[in-house]
Amino acid sequence: MKNSATTCPKCNIKMIHNSYNTYCKKGLSGVKIGKYICPLCKESIEEDRSFWENLKDSFFDLLNMIYQIMRDLHVSYKGIASMMELIVPRGKDTIFNAFCESVEKDREELGSLHRFLFL
Repeated sequence: MKNSATTCPKCNIKMIHNSYNTYCKKGLSGVKIGKYICPLCKESIEEDRSFWENLKDSFFDLLNMIYQIMRDLHVSYKGIASMMELIVPRGKDTIFNAFCESVEKDREELGSLHRFLFL
């Protein structure tokens, strides 16, 4: 999301594009986020990268749903890891931990909903 009219938050002068930072997720992808510098006060800012964080969160939430469905079908963690090699390499321990965290998160959300409905 390149912002061509980035202005300095301190002195309101148009900033100059000053390279980029690369954010990566191993085995998934990466993104270059632009950096800008003010020619007057030398203030440095970076473009918003929340879209990248949201994209990663959505992707890993989807993987967690896949793990839950596969475990519901009695697929072993080793079997899930073998299947994940085709998509994004994930070890059985990583899958086990993500599965446990997603189940706990679902329980917390159900508990909150239950308290809300019966108050």
